[in-house]
Amino acid sequence: MDLRNWVFFFKRIMKNPNINPVAIYSNAELQQKGILSENKGKSGVYCWTNLENGNYYVGSSVNLKNRFNHYFSKGFLEKNKGSIINQSQLKNGYSNFKLENLEYCDPDKAIAREQYYLDFLKPDYNVLHSAGSRLGSVVLAETRKQISSAMTGRKLTEATKAKMVSSWKDREISEARTAHMAMLNEKANSPERIEQSIKNLSKYKAERSKATPLSSREGLHPSFSKRAAVKVTDLETGNFVEYESISQTAEVLGSNKSTERNYLKSLRPFQGKYRFSVISRGISTICAQKISDFKIHNTNTKQISAIIPEKNLDNYKQVSIKKHFAVATKEWHNSVYTYNSKSTISLLVIDQMIIKIITSYLNSFYLEDKKKNHFPAKLVRQKLHSLYMNKVYVSKPELKHTNSKVIITLYVYASRRKTFDWLYKYIDDRMFNQLDYKNQFYLSTLISKFYNKKVVFRIIQLRYFHLNPSILAEQLAISLTNRRTSVLGALRNTLKKVRKLNYNKFDKNSLKRASLNATSNVSMESYKKNQLINKDLLKHEILASLKYRSVIGVRFEIAGRLTKRNTAARSVHKVGQKGIMKNIESSFKGRSTVLLRGAVRPNLDFASISSKTRNGAFNIKCWVSNHYSTLAYFQ
Repeated sequence: MDLRNWVFFFKRIMKNPNINPVAIYSNAELQQKGILSENKGKSGVYCWTNLENGNYYVGSSVNLKNRFNHYFSKGFLEKNKGSIINQSQLKNGYSNFKLENLEYCDPDKAIAREQYYLDFLKPDYNVLHSAGSRLGSVVLAETRKQISSAMTGRKLTEATKAKMVSSWKDREISEARTAHMAMLNEKANSPERIEQSIKNLSKYKAERSKATPLSSREGLHPSFSKRAAVKVTDLETGNFVEYESISQTAEVLGSNKSTERNYLKSLRPFQGKYRFSVISRGISTICAQKISDFKIHNTNTKQISAIIPEKNLDNYKQVSIKKHFAVATKEWHNSVYTYNSKSTISLLVIDQMIIKIITSYLNSFYLEDKKKNHFPAKLVRQKLHSLYMNKVYVSKPELKHTNSKVIITLYVYASRRKTFDWLYKYIDDRMFNQLDYKNQFYLSTLISKFYNKKVVFRIIQLRYFHLNPSILAEQLAISLTNRRTSVLGALRNTLKKVRKLNYNKFDKNSLKRASLNATSNVSMESYKKNQLINKDLLKHEILASLKYRSVIGVRFEIAGRLTKRNTAARSVHKVGQKGIMKNIESSFKGRSTVLLRGAVRPNLDFASISSKTRNGAFNIKCWVSNHYSTLAYFQ
């Protein structure tokens, strides 16, 4: 201990001869490790002494090691600069402080022993003279505002309220506190205080009566009005009407307040033609008017009657929009119900076998011979032909089981459709009729042996390969099996082949003009007279409005060992997208959509295919966004 420490220690000993510290650390910076190790798991009272000016601070803790860890953390000191001892340690450093453990005691006696040393030593750095209490602390005005804003609107649980009540019941109030509360109560009920409150109330009423009431309710200040004027605009004619409130709007339009409020928030047109908007969130300028005195900004009475529909049954007979579940998303690939639960286990295995048989059957056809340029009557090995780009692509089968048969739906894409035409043209049906064992070659006969039912195939030939995500992903996977092929190059080439629809050029009224009811009763006489159907109408109106005829976006995610080097192959992750994946009806037209199971979006179709190369395996995920996913229009 140096001379400076001896001087401060001697002065305090002479002033308080009954204090004998248990441990003394003359240099807190050099003895930091010893302080933490020797006070582990101990509780007691400590004292920090500033060697520069002789001021000291007394504190207690049930865990001295944790408390000293806080003191030795500059981040903690910076965060709690309100404490004087923290400010002094940041300013002077730990080398100018001495730490003394005045006493080790039990955790439940630490507060009492701290209060003893506070009363005995009267330290300079201790602002609060009550141990374990905030009594005597001064809170700044800004801090009070922060505390008030944090506590405003706070809701306490019943358990918390019960704990607070029990703590207040068991609390012993001192005589000084009781006298102070009695003094405050007497001051609040004094005649001077009551007279001042009456003057303030009369002054407030006088100022309130001078304000001009803008609401229909007398005496109500404008800022307290919760009504909102609603503006209803007809999107077809452009006319608009202002209503007093949402309730009045719902009453005139034959709806309810909750429905009108939802359309007002979502900005969607009500009944496909009325747009709602709020004129004022505070006071409506026409709030005092009656329902019949609404303001109409048009002088044409015929157009006015079209804005406000009458309440009759004819308005409810016309249904403009019907929702239905979209075919774009396949939520199931196998629908079956059996009374025996064990039979479904075997069906899972059979379905996997059927998928392999169908794909192997279609892979066996070699659809192109580059040398002869015609259909050769030969088969090739499945392993080689499965990697051939011009093969017949088939989607994952969709199986529907009934009591008597199994319906298998397949989506097929053949890049060389002319080869099929050549085959059908030159095959002689009489040759097959002469075969007595012709039924043995039918694929349906083979598959029916697995299910013990009749098998019916429904084959849908696709014009474009990107209409089915499994076919699209399979074609990309075949191109990636070649080591010389670049991943980004194959991905870009596939995206270039995808034909997406430019939705901005699509005519919204084409569906109405080409509805089925408008052309169902067409005869040859009406065709000759009125010329309702022609080539342009068939091409641009009817065919252009078919569902799932085109896509608006495609997205790929490729991950796996697709590097060109043979050794130390790394995993590659690539993402590619063309178009948009949003739902046109909900995202751009503001119409409601049908929610499918879970988080499945109705306009997306998804497929995942795994394949492998000599370097390892890889996976391709494909999403296809279809047009006209959720709504159908009828007149």
